[in-house]
Amino acid sequence: MWLFSRMKVLEFGGRFKRVFGRSLQDFYVCPLGFDIVAFDEWLEVPDGESTSGFLVEHYGKEADEMVRLLL
Repeated sequence: MWLFSRMKVLEFGGRFKRVFGRSLQDFYVCPLGFDIVAFDEWLEVPDGESTSGFLVEHYGKEADEMVRLLL
């Protein structure tokens, strides 16, 4: 599991940094993987709004698809 998580950080790290301006490693908890709750809190998604909808609206569909691949 840890190796799989590390591979995702390597695969998506640069792209994540370009899109969100933060390191993907800031949201990766080894060996568990991507911490969507911490990411959601950092984005400051309003209560009642989905993270996916927020991502599409503010960062585009490709950003939403990348986050889905990280989960």
